[in-house]
Amino acid sequence: MRPFCLVILAGLCCLTARAEDWTTTDGKTYKNVTVISHDAKVVTINSADGTVTFPIAHLSADLQKRVQADNATAKDWTVNGRLYRNVIVGQVEADIVHITYDNGSGNVTLADLPPDLQRRFNYDPKAAAQASQQRAAAKAQAEAELQKQADEQKAAALAQAAKAQEDAITANTKTILEVETDQTAFKGKPFVIHGAVTLSSFIEYGDMYPEATYYCFKLDDQSTNDSAFAYGSKDSARAVKLRKELLATEGPLEGNFLVVIDPNRFYGNSTDLGLLFLDFYPPSASKPLASPTPAAGNAKAP
Repeated sequence: MRPFCLVILAGLCCLTARAEDWTTTDGKTYKNVTVISHDAKVVTINSADGTVTFPIAHLSADLQKRVQADNATAKDWTVNGRLYRNVIVGQVEADIVHITYDNGSGNVTLADLPPDLQRRFNYDPKAAAQASQQRAAAKAQAEAELQKQADEQKAAALAQAAKAQEDAITANTKTILEVETDQTAFKGKPFVIHGAVTLSSFIEYGDMYPEATYYCFKLDDQSTNDSAFAYGSKDSARAVKLRKELLATEGPLEGNFLVVIDPNRFYGNSTDLGLLFLDFYPPSASKPLASPTPAAGNAKAP
């Protein structure tokens, strides 16, 4: 009896190491089967057709006993000096194997496994290299597709922003004559004037916009041939930028000008319209029309 028992035990221990053919109770045949992992409900095998997982109940009673007696699962692995405790094997591919272990899960490269595990997973260096190349190509393609989608979304967002700005400018564009003849109605309400701007040293509103703290810009309304002066604080990054651009071009700049009649400095209609400069948008600007900064109602006299 003792030699016979040893033979049976040896057969059980070699279940995952040798290949054999299986036919399941639902009529499916798997050739050259090697057990990868199992639990009480499912078994994962390698076969001539690849890796497959199915209910352990689909095996004959004899195969179920043999699989359940096998202790191929929940072992410790050491890979490249790293210890994985209580490893359970999942999906096996030509170049990697997915495992779960104490406090984690992930993929392990078959090339990094010790020889006994490589044999268990039918490791083929050529097949693994091909699979790795295919995986890298698929990843690069996926990343390129994601980048393409991101670029398309960005372009669509920029186009939408440009359209929103165009609509906002159109809705808020006024003529100098329109504002000048009804200044009280426009007091504290930012609006847009389309035309050309130049630097000016003319400070008509000297008490309200002193030259020491404000730049003076001359706006020419090209639709009515009217002009007005706009004053930008020297503390305003937008006013400083516009001045630098005008100095660099040595000429007028055409665009859309966001301005306001400052309610804190308005003392009734004036024959010379004085405006507080808020921002400048070239005709091709892509950013939306910004909210005025600082808010016109909060402007303080120097």
